[in-house]
Amino acid sequence: MNSLVLCFLLTFLVAQARHHKHHVHHKRQVADNFILMDDSTDQHFTSKKDFFETVADQKEYISYDDEGKPYMICAAQKAGEAVSKRCYLPSDKPAYDMGLACYTLWQGDTVVQDCWVNQMVSLTQCQKRRCVAPESPMGIQFCCCFGHECNDAYKTN
Repeated sequence: MNSLVLCFLLTFLVAQARHHKHHVHHKRQVADNFILMDDSTDQHFTSKKDFFETVADQKEYISYDDEGKPYMICAAQKAGEAVSKRCYLPSDKPAYDMGLACYTLWQGDTVVQDCWVNQMVSLTQCQKRRCVAPESPMGIQFCCCFGHECNDAYKTN
């Protein structure tokens, strides 16, 4: 049963990311110089230059190991227990457009947390140092964020 719920939640996550990417694209067409970002307290305009283009742009939200590889520590689950996980970019893919984030996906008491390593364009919905999800009519919530263990505490708007 848990694997079925996890499969459904991950399918939803991918669909939400694609849907969000589509809407971000339209926001950029309508207002090229400014992008409207939703915040838990109010709405504000953020210059599109605030979005990261490479993992190097994330320097205030990541750390580097002894070999100089960037990583982010995210809250995750291992065998049903909450753990801290060090997340790296995959070594088999080019890093020029990849980024690191943490995510939380939940519905009721079912919570999935882990690293989200993806192309930067897919991470534009992530917030800095906090994990806040917009209300979902389906009851499935998703948020992603930049910063060590930023997904440890999560909430909806």
